[in-house]
Amino acid sequence: MGEVARLRGEYEQAASAYAQARALYEEVGSRLGQANALKSLGDVARMRGEYEQAASAYAQARALHEEIGNRIGQANVFLALARLAETQERCANACESYAAAQKLYQAIGLGRWAQHCQHARNRLACSEGPGD
Repeated sequence: MGEVARLRGEYEQAASAYAQARALYEEVGSRLGQANALKSLGDVARMRGEYEQAASAYAQARALHEEIGNRIGQANVFLALARLAETQERCANACESYAAAQKLYQAIGLGRWAQHCQHARNRLACSEGPGD
């Protein structure tokens, strides 16, 4: 429900659905579910211009993904952090996060996603870094 509401631009409903999902995942002890719900809450906050809330949700999601060793989740959060930084015109931070996402995507064999990150880095004229 959260994803449908988010795609429709109904951010209040999306945030509510993701918060409910997070609570349910926490209740049943699913750290992966919690991490994914937090990342989605961050996405909604970013789209609403609530950048501090987005950064906080992403940080929590990233920590959970790291704890459970979910590299694709980590990469997805780095990609979200890069988009957040780019929205805030923090180019150096965006480049750093795109590079981190690219490195993880390459390591797990998701070449198209790694290329996406490289294209973003090229667009931002990022210097050589960890993704190279």
